[in-house]
Amino acid sequence: MPFDNGDSTISRRRVLAGSTGVAMAFVAGCQSTSGSPESVEITDALEPQYNFDPLQAGRGGSRRICAQMFDRLYEWDEGLSLIPKIAAGEPEVERDSMRYIIEIVDNAEFHNGDPVTAEDVVYSFTAPVEDETVLLSQYDMIDIDNTEVVDETTVQIDLSREYAPFGVQTLATMVVNKSVREEDPEAYNSNPVGSGPYQYVDHTIGEYVDIEVWDDYWGDVDPNIESVRFTAVPDNSARVSQIQSGDTDVIMRVPASDWDTLDSHEDVEIQSRQGLPYMSLSYNCNEGPTTDADVRRGIEHSFSPDQFVEDVLGETGNRAHAPIPSEILNDWDFPASDYEEMVREYDPERAADLLDGNVPDGWEPRIVCLGRDEYVQFAERVAGRLQALSEYGVEINPQVQALGPGEFDTAAYSGNSDEVAMYYVGFAAHGPDPNTYIQPLLHESYEELRNGIFYDDQEYHDTIIEAVQTTDIEERVELYDSVIRESREQAIHTPIYFQNNSHAQQTYVEDLPVHPIVGNWPRLATSGNNASIQQ
Repeated sequence: MPFDNGDSTISRRRVLAGSTGVAMAFVAGCQSTSGSPESVEITDALEPQYNFDPLQAGRGGSRRICAQMFDRLYEWDEGLSLIPKIAAGEPEVERDSMRYIIEIVDNAEFHNGDPVTAEDVVYSFTAPVEDETVLLSQYDMIDIDNTEVVDETTVQIDLSREYAPFGVQTLATMVVNKSVREEDPEAYNSNPVGSGPYQYVDHTIGEYVDIEVWDDYWGDVDPNIESVRFTAVPDNSARVSQIQSGDTDVIMRVPASDWDTLDSHEDVEIQSRQGLPYMSLSYNCNEGPTTDADVRRGIEHSFSPDQFVEDVLGETGNRAHAPIPSEILNDWDFPASDYEEMVREYDPERAADLLDGNVPDGWEPRIVCLGRDEYVQFAERVAGRLQALSEYGVEINPQVQALGPGEFDTAAYSGNSDEVAMYYVGFAAHGPDPNTYIQPLLHESYEELRNGIFYDDQEYHDTIIEAVQTTDIEERVELYDSVIRESREQAIHTPIYFQNNSHAQQTYVEDLPVHPIVGNWPRLATSGNNASIQQ
């Protein structure tokens, strides 16, 4: 939660904490390439889109690089709490949490020597709305007419609607240089000017992005690592080979199949922690047999997410029992143990009883997923378990459809029973507020966008909106708790697992912790750590 001291301990050898899952990361490694102990190369599984304007960078790969070059108004501590960075202290909250008045420090500077002003801060919150950038949905609660500069070191941020997550995550906005960005937005996208500990050097699309330490950094940390090269290697085996051979310093996202191999490598260490990426199976409640709650309950009894996590994910994922990561559940005092008790255990006989007579003979439900290995593996496992119910007299012939992103969105969120009976999808949350998961995944306002459930209960949907508009933490927990309980009782959405954020590093890399938020990791130089190379 905002502005308190989260307790998050990361061990030097291996950190295994919690369960959340966004699966993106960069690897640092170029000791053998550069020959310099102050130089590091970080290799990710995903391309960074080569977009370095934080008001335009919507993907985790780009935002991780931006996070090294741009300081935030408030930054994340080692956990999920916000602490002041460009802000001089906690905000003054007025008008029932619809207005935030914030003092900023008077010594922050951009890489070109310009001071960071209140005008730059205001612009960083209003530009995504005025320019309708890719981040519009994360800032559309900003009242751009009344968000303004109070004086040289004071900003006033007004909201156009009640939005409780603002103080928990939106305040962690990266601040851009208004005058430079407005002069040439396209140039700012490829040659950014930030105020963070590192500054942009060069990039070649498809090959690398280079940044280097900014010697005149205004903040309270003097980075140990002088330069960093970010590269991307989507192929898991190639990435693993690079870290094993010493051709890179860090690889992001340790593959489950290679975990034990890397963990036993004498020159490699694994850092891992619960992340925010989340995998779930949702049901079409609009058309077809899955509109029947007993059918959905029967499907849940037909397979075991626990067995899938054990067999396929191993150390790279943690079982989910609610659509909110356990770290957030614990921080907010949700009754997490209750959700674990609500799990429908693998029971094929019970599944057959619930499905028999409620689905047509030879039913061919379509299970839709993206064409990624782990996604397809899970969808095929569910299909196989449903097909195996023939042993109990229920004939079901599921059809797994592995689709590209566009095709997946069209089918999964259509509500058309000819296109989808259930869909398996991953969700990468951008912050630690429960609403970051609940509204996009379960509320009617996201139907056809990233929600294909079409659950017909207006009181349920109204409860979600009430929780978004309520600032009292205990009230919000009660409201979201009722939503989670109903979604589990009615089996409209089955939590499967949270993916851990993990990276493998050479043993000479020190003080490079993992963070739950993908876009906030790797943490090269912050108020809480300072990565280094030890010879």
